[in-house]
Amino acid sequence: MGDDLVVLPELWAAGAWSYDRWERDAEGVDGPTAEAMSAAACRAGVWLHAGSVVERDGDGTLYNTALLFDRAGELRGRHRKIHRYGFVVPAAWPAARLAHFQLLTRTRALEEQVFLLACCATGTHGDMRQAGHSMVIDPSGTVLGEAGTAEETVTVDLDMAEVARIRSELPVLRDRLLAIEAPVRR
Repeated sequence: MGDDLVVLPELWAAGAWSYDRWERDAEGVDGPTAEAMSAAACRAGVWLHAGSVVERDGDGTLYNTALLFDRAGELRGRHRKIHRYGFVVPAAWPAARLAHFQLLTRTRALEEQVFLLACCATGTHGDMRQAGHSMVIDPSGTVLGEAGTAEETVTVDLDMAEVARIRSELPVLRDRLLAIEAPVRR
């Protein structure tokens, strides 16, 4: 069986730390990077999370926008990051923060009880050396596969029944509450 989902790192085409290029290289979600990723998803017959691009919207505002294409190459989802330094996955963590990337991605998989595909950029963006070490983590926080600092593919078969098993053994999500308190006026 072939791959179902391919994940690319954050801002891989623009360079996550190449701020000086963003204004010049920004494009719309129908730009050349999106067109190439659409064609790649269709050609490979996979869902493609194309990392993110520097998007320029109609009024010229720049966004760090994640794109998701289906097997037919159709854009099925996009998400504009609100907090740039949030480093969620896909990511472009600097090499000096590798230990933090590894710890936080394992923690995120464990606390959300999900399989987590953490794709981190490699090489150098701007003058910043990237951490690499993309990985696949199971719902118990165990690393199932990990890349190094070079560009490489990590392939892992996932047993989705594992999510239900872990959640039934330790139903932490059941206890989540959202409480919003209004200020007390005296």
